[in-house]
Amino acid sequence: MSSKQCLNCGNELSNKFCCQCGQKADTHRITVRHFIEHDLLHGVFHIEKGILFTVKETFTRPGKAAMDYINGKRISYYNIFYLLLLLVGFNLLVMHYIKEFSDTAGVLKADKDGVKILNFINANIKYLILSFIPLFAFNGWLMFRRLRLNIAEHHIVSGFVLLGCALIALVYNLLLLLPVSWQDGGFVYLELALTVFLFLFPVYVYYMAFGPQYKIAGFTFRMMAMYALFSIEMLILLLIAIVLISKGSFDGALELA
Repeated sequence: MSSKQCLNCGNELSNKFCCQCGQKADTHRITVRHFIEHDLLHGVFHIEKGILFTVKETFTRPGKAAMDYINGKRISYYNIFYLLLLLVGFNLLVMHYIKEFSDTAGVLKADKDGVKILNFINANIKYLILSFIPLFAFNGWLMFRRLRLNIAEHHIVSGFVLLGCALIALVYNLLLLLPVSWQDGGFVYLELALTVFLFLFPVYVYYMAFGPQYKIAGFTFRMMAMYALFSIEMLILLLIAIVLISKGSFDGALELA
């Protein structure tokens, strides 16, 4: 089905796509075959291709990928925040199965106030994880002002940071489900390597994005300041949560058994 006018917005057509809204000039009648071959399979393949490309870029050149995204090269990328939500969901699902079927997780003991805090954290864990993005974005905006990126653009960089961390955490959590002891053989070293990689991944991202613009000493100082700020911010948020949940009367303790 073709027309000299776009069937979506009515704009005059001069090419294979409408220059106003992007719809194809040639639209087919929806049939079972067309739905399966084009709409369903093509849509799934396009999403999968975008996800795989975004995951690859996150590990091979995350900082450069973030800057490409900021500078307008976005069509090949799956939306990093949608993908991040999916990964957070997968991580929480795997963590649920770890608690149900694995003996690798410690058990937290707490009194009445401690139970309230633990329940609050469990109920809002996804929001707490996603809060890392604005915190890192704000800290990056403070530390790397020379590049003149606005706060929204720093959210893209911090989004790639958390995306990579979520992928590393997913690998780690999936390994915890394996029917082997983490005290055996090379698993201890693998756990250590993943932990170190997770801790240093933000440095990797920011160095690829901003490192060439700074001397090594200047970049190192800024990253150390970012980690310190982030630790202070998380501590403040934790203290605020404790005070609000316990109504200022928290006198309990959390103990890992």
